[in-house]
Amino acid sequence: MPLLILLLAASDAFCAQDVPMDTQISYRVYPVFAHRTDALGAELKAATRAQGIAQHAAGSTTASLDVERFLQQQAHGCVVESLRVRLRVEVLLPEWRPLRAPSRTLRKRWEAVAQTLAAHEQGHLDYTLEAAQALRTELAEMSAMSSCEATDHAIDRRFRRALMRLNSQNVLFDIRTNHGRRGAPTF
Repeated sequence: MPLLILLLAASDAFCAQDVPMDTQISYRVYPVFAHRTDALGAELKAATRAQGIAQHAAGSTTASLDVERFLQQQAHGCVVESLRVRLRVEVLLPEWRPLRAPSRTLRKRWEAVAQTLAAHEQGHLDYTLEAAQALRTELAEMSAMSSCEATDHAIDRRFRRALMRLNSQNVLFDIRTNHGRRGAPTF
């Protein structure tokens, strides 16, 4: 992989293509086996606790967003030797594996719940991807600075703002959707 070296002059800015973004999205499932409505609800609650998911949710989307940078102070200014946005996301959803044949009604209910839950977690994933891309763009549009300390602080400020915006979006999304349960069947 070639090493990216940018010389920052007072009038220069990063170019969006010069700030690569590594994105890794993984999906994981946890099994639920019940074949009756009451047992399925109880098993989902127990399984989510075992998976470390908040009690009010049956799925989760967790993300790790980071900015890797290597800055080198030179006599003529700061050289950004590398700058990269890294995003790791894991979406966790239940997978129904009933031990006995469930009723048609229960199967349809599960399908509706599973679709709603997957759509809700996709909403969190979309917000996360948008936040990472916005951070990448914001970093690429940064004005050049002569000091690496100032450059590092500017990167950190943008990163912290991106995280605060993302966290706020996710909280408001969960409030609006009641954690994906608003208007959706539940167990």
